[in-house]
Amino acid sequence: MTRLFYLISILAYGLVASGCTTTPALHVIGIYEARSKEVIVNITDNTRPVVLALTAYDKTLWKVNLKDGVKLKRIILAGYHSQHVIGLPPNTPIEVYTYDPSPCELCWQGPSIIHSYENSYQEPAVELEKITGLEVTSYQGGYQGAEFSIFPGMKKWSAQKDKVLTQHNSLRGSVAPIPMACGCPEGTPFGKCKCSVSSQGCSCVIEQ
Repeated sequence: MTRLFYLISILAYGLVASGCTTTPALHVIGIYEARSKEVIVNITDNTRPVVLALTAYDKTLWKVNLKDGVKLKRIILAGYHSQHVIGLPPNTPIEVYTYDPSPCELCWQGPSIIHSYENSYQEPAVELEKITGLEVTSYQGGYQGAEFSIFPGMKKWSAQKDKVLTQHNSLRGSVAPIPMACGCPEGTPFGKCKCSVSSQGCSCVIEQ
């Protein structure tokens, strides 16, 4: 797929999905590896069109669950090893920034490699802002990941920069700051935790 054709497809899809009136929200999720080789991403925020950036170092299958009314305008897959995504509406444009091939029918291969779980989470986010022309709306991540949620009312990423958690990266021997997000505690067995957001904040239930 040529770059021109790809850009035309993004424009055409965006016109239909967003109605040309609302600036899309750029949501970024970054991990080093998935706990079970796959990560679930639940998107319930249908207040704005969504550009979703999914990044991992290790080979990962991303499963996207969309609430009715969510307009997914564009996907960015990034990392070192191959990345794959399922659960997308038909004809959703996908940009790939990986070292190993990540083939798909509507993929366009970018000229660089982006990986969000590094010594600083800010550099990849800035790179994604350059690629998309959008400011990062939310940023979630950790060394491992199993399930993430994108919901109405998430704090804007720029407001999260002074409220970060640090997580030790034992593989690299460095400390990576991770913005606070609504998600299951690190080490929770895969599929045993469900999180929801209400006016009271984030609430997670762990099955015994």
